[in-house]
Amino acid sequence: MEDKPLMVRTLKASLFLAPVIVYLFLTFGHKSWAWGFLLGAGLSLFSFLTLKVVVPMLFQPGAPTYVKGILGLTLWMKMPIICVVLYVGTNVPAICPGAMVPGIAFMPGVIVLRAIVDMISESVSHRRSAAKMNSVSEDLSAHAQRTARSAHNSEPLREGV
Repeated sequence: MEDKPLMVRTLKASLFLAPVIVYLFLTFGHKSWAWGFLLGAGLSLFSFLTLKVVVPMLFQPGAPTYVKGILGLTLWMKMPIICVVLYVGTNVPAICPGAMVPGIAFMPGVIVLRAIVDMISESVSHRRSAAKMNSVSEDLSAHAQRTARSAHNSEPLREGV
């Protein structure tokens, strides 16, 4: 299991997977779908970053009192960016607006899939460690039984012979 937090792993997976999906759309000749997915995924990644990076930075211990104002400003500056991206995605003829929907759902989907993969890998590692512990305990009990049998079957020591 990696030591990095889920947010960092999810962000890396998303930054790798989104261009791959766009490339696949372009390879198969769906240019408008590629642009739509790219806009949606970019919007989703932007929202994720503002939620997981900007907000925790503003609420660190010992933060000044004007943090709430900066948070409000950040959220208000986020809205025009989202509106511009949605406007471009719906009004430019070369972009398929329907492809923005899976693009916007991309980041939550990656978070869910990443959490499922982490749970499965954690379960597998727990099973392996439990199997190792059972194997070690079985080896120890078998060794103890052999030792007891050999001690029981050996001839008693004779004194004075």
